[in-house]
Amino acid sequence: MDIPLYLVPLAAAAAVAAAGLPAAARLHRDADTTDTPATEKESEVGVAVLGFPKSGKTALLAAMYQTMSRAGGDGVTVRASHPDHTDQLNDLAQRFEELNGVLPFPNTGTQLHPYPLAFDMPGAPLRFTYPDYSGELLRESQRGSGLPEPLAESLDKADIVLGILDGAKLAAMMRDGPDDTALGEIRHLIGILDGRDQVIQLCVTKWDLLDADGHTLEEVITWLRKRTNRFHNLRRTDRDSPVRVIPVSAFGLNSFMATEDGGSRVRRDPGLTWQPFQAAHPISCGINDILTHNINRFQRQPQPIIPASASPFLSRAMKLLGLVTVSTDVAGNVQFSLNMDALARLQTAVSAPLSPSNSSEEARALRLILRHCRDLADDLDRTFPHARPR
Repeated sequence: MDIPLYLVPLAAAAAVAAAGLPAAARLHRDADTTDTPATEKESEVGVAVLGFPKSGKTALLAAMYQTMSRAGGDGVTVRASHPDHTDQLNDLAQRFEELNGVLPFPNTGTQLHPYPLAFDMPGAPLRFTYPDYSGELLRESQRGSGLPEPLAESLDKADIVLGILDGAKLAAMMRDGPDDTALGEIRHLIGILDGRDQVIQLCVTKWDLLDADGHTLEEVITWLRKRTNRFHNLRRTDRDSPVRVIPVSAFGLNSFMATEDGGSRVRRDPGLTWQPFQAAHPISCGINDILTHNINRFQRQPQPIIPASASPFLSRAMKLLGLVTVSTDVAGNVQFSLNMDALARLQTAVSAPLSPSNSSEEARALRLILRHCRDLADDLDRTFPHARPR
């Protein structure tokens, strides 16, 4: 049974007394050791996805995997955590890449379909699970019955929440005028997200349709702000991390795949290749923000001590990056106190050269992942300056 990072029982003091060190000193040293491999819980970032039927949740998963499983210039890639899921994800990506006609059947049922993924790095310091499901689960909550248990549990456990806005419906409303059903879905989704103290990213899917109509992201955000009362509050600038609005297109912007009949059918150009547009940006921006968000959150506390309710990933990541000081209280329990300069230390850890002499292999891998995600977030801010709240 794994012992949580937060507490080391008093019994541990007796077990190490023969070492000739004071119990508190020995406990401090043991707690500060990071050369043991991370457990799955210690490397897992919780992810929740909220989206209505046919909003593009499954297509985003396929495009995200297609993008992140292929190495870029920094060599950072994502793989499935288990061979069975590798086959499933490869099959899903292939089905989208070879589409010509009707889109794949949507998800059905009342359960979430988890796709566990991990950054393919030494020590596997960061994993996440993309939960795919039938959008009818979210529609059920719109009828006044509350979020179904699987969706509510996923949302409550999440470190990062991706809200999916259907770009096809947005394009239609910006062209033809508001539709009560489609606008009601957006308002319901924004209402669920507003007030939650988590890293939140809004994804505008099917951006190729909005782009083809000549719309800019600024126009889309202005349209949403005028018609959704809580949108402005969700994107307020004093949040612990920014709620970005991120344009994505699973099929890309190169006309590789064009939609017909209101998006129910697709037509593929065999002379072009599949190049998803910004499919990796939502999860990468979320990962980029997760430590900053929680540093800001913990620093508001009277005593900036990492609470026992924090995810094991946060405790281990902050320790690996030197953002906390480890000590023991009078009862012999180990506690993690946030350093006052934690934000500056985080920036240094992500930006500094990766030297084997000053960090463990796992810490270097985590820093490289965070640098990769920061670079994608910076790329988004340059390409779409209005993605980030101002």
